[in-house]
Amino acid sequence: MHRAVDLEKLVAGATAIEIRHDCGKFVCVRVVSHREYLSQRQLTVRCIFAHVPVLNQENLMGILADSVLIINKLALSSSC
Repeated sequence: MHRAVDLEKLVAGATAIEIRHDCGKFVCVRVVSHREYLSQRQLTVRCIFAHVPVLNQENLMGILADSVLIINKLALSSSC
């Protein structure tokens, strides 16, 4: 049984992150292609890819807080 990750539910309450469906042209392309490979073969692995930008004093606390929020939701819920 294939279940997609509900990204909108997963990031609800987050303030410093956003969902993007364009993987860019760097390492992200390779990671996304592996995810698509799994999806095409209907394997039951659920995964997300999180690109973390260069952290600095301005973005560190927001990204850290949102990351903890997402990790907690993934760990505590089977409905994301």
